[in-house]
Amino acid sequence: MFAHITIVLYICIVQMIFDFMKTSEFLKKAAKIGCYFVSHGKEHDVWYSPVTEKFFRVSRHQGQELKSGTLNSMMKDAGLK
Repeated sequence: MFAHITIVLYICIVQMIFDFMKTSEFLKKAAKIGCYFVSHGKEHDVWYSPVTEKFFRVSRHQGQELKSGTLNSMMKDAGLK
């Protein structure tokens, strides 16, 4: 029992330190602040943020976990950071 609680606590701490998000979760947050779909590219979709006035590319793999560097870059371009 104690080991299970320790593991759950460790996972929560790791998630607070590092940004983890699936593509679908990112798109929901981006859409809430006004970002919208522009076009389909070969491998990525193109979105636009009226907050930053920038275009940014998003992978089509909705269930895929985004790497922290990629997520940070996309969040800045979208105006979420």
